[in-house]
Amino acid sequence: MSNEFEKIKSSELESDLRHEPFTHQKARDGEVYKQRIAQLRWYGVGLIAAIVGVGIVKFVHHQRLVADALAESSQSAKVDTIDLQPANANRHVVLPARIEALHAARLQARVNGYVEQVLVDIGDRVKKGQVLAILSTPELDAELNAAKAQLQQAETKRGLAQRLEDRVKQTLPGAVADQERDQRQSELSAAAAEVGLARAKVEQYQAFAQFKKVVTPFDGVVKARLVDVGTLVTAGSASATDLLDVVQDDPLRIFADVPEFIAVSQGMDAQIESLDGSQSVSAKSIRAAGALDDATRTRTVEWDVANPEHKWLPGMQGKVTIVDKQSHGYTVPNTAVLFRPQGPFVAQLSTQNTVHWVPVKVLEDNGKTMIVEGDLGEHGKLIKSASVGLLEGATVSVKVGSTS
Repeated sequence: MSNEFEKIKSSELESDLRHEPFTHQKARDGEVYKQRIAQLRWYGVGLIAAIVGVGIVKFVHHQRLVADALAESSQSAKVDTIDLQPANANRHVVLPARIEALHAARLQARVNGYVEQVLVDIGDRVKKGQVLAILSTPELDAELNAAKAQLQQAETKRGLAQRLEDRVKQTLPGAVADQERDQRQSELSAAAAEVGLARAKVEQYQAFAQFKKVVTPFDGVVKARLVDVGTLVTAGSASATDLLDVVQDDPLRIFADVPEFIAVSQGMDAQIESLDGSQSVSAKSIRAAGALDDATRTRTVEWDVANPEHKWLPGMQGKVTIVDKQSHGYTVPNTAVLFRPQGPFVAQLSTQNTVHWVPVKVLEDNGKTMIVEGDLGEHGKLIKSASVGLLEGATVSVKVGSTS
């Protein structure tokens, strides 16, 4: 029994001795692997730190170079300056204008008939009360003659009644009954009323007969002739025949729709021009609408202008230039204004010759000069030629004798 136990222990011991080298080798390999991983980690951290350090050094160096370059360029920059010149910035607003006749009339037939004569044509100048056309009215003439006959008949009847009344008055009292006297008086009154009615009818037809002659209501010019001799004309508000168009072209009325941001007053000055610029006249407004148009937010303003030579024609289009005198600003050369996405700016110099960009509003552009408005003070100097390279706060040198 003891021999078997010893054999088992010896076999176990041999087995442990046989496997011991393999187990120790694995442990040693694990330790080496861990050491290498740790070394690699330290190498990575060091590499990253080196890269970051190099980047920081390069960035700082670049910033120094840029600052030095900007400082050198700013210090070496020489600019021309100008003094601020306050100006009354009379803003000129140009608006489309409508040129219309002072009066315009489309003459129509007041009585039925035919055109017998047309005495004027397109472009003829006419005077107030001048006969322009004559109508032939046979129906009206017949009605007038009938009315005159009825008047004559009524007057005869009234004369008979008057004689009977006179005879009754000449009789002795009691010779004629009172009823007879009353009857004669009533017959005389009725006859007199018939005469008055007949006379009124004659006068009515005579008034209509005056419309056989078509006259102009004002001095002007014939714009259109719409009928010829023999044309049948009818009277009536809806079916009346148009005969002639007449317009009064001296003076003329000029209309413009003025935006609400412009102050409108009676007597407002304006320059009125034709579209081609060949004609121009100054005028003062005489009236303006008392309310704004809901759709356009404008007020209609009217100017009346004399047209003795008839160069302006009713219906022409023109333009009105209005001077808005309510704004104030400074006159600067157009080179002093730099337009940025945020708007126009000017470069102003301080007493230490440092650049300060000031936003402005352009009130008027006259080509070589502009009128601007902004917080510029009254005694500051501006750089004559503003450029993008001038940085805020940069120090510049002023050319000798540049201020103007």
